[in-house]
Amino acid sequence: MLTHHDPCHHASGHALNVVELFAEYVPHMSLLYGHLSEEELELAKAKVEAEHGKQLISMQFQVSSLGLYCTDPADVLCNSWKKVCQLPLRAPDKPVWCQ
Repeated sequence: MLTHHDPCHHASGHALNVVELFAEYVPHMSLLYGHLSEEELELAKAKVEAEHGKQLISMQFQVSSLGLYCTDPADVLCNSWKKVCQLPLRAPDKPVWCQ
């Protein structure tokens, strides 16, 4: 039986808080941000396709870092966003058995 002083009880409560948070707002990466209507989204897609056409099919880019921001989903202009950290990305080291 778990008590309120048991570390498992504390971890369980923390895990439930995280699950509840993600049920409300799921972390994600956006290439286009804003509250767009279906019509606005389709217009944006059409504009990008018209300007870049088939180049998009083979387009590649390298992501060298990820920024973690604390956001207010109601702030569509992003004025209140605060950068928490910038995380550099690198290729993983090869396992010893691959060398």
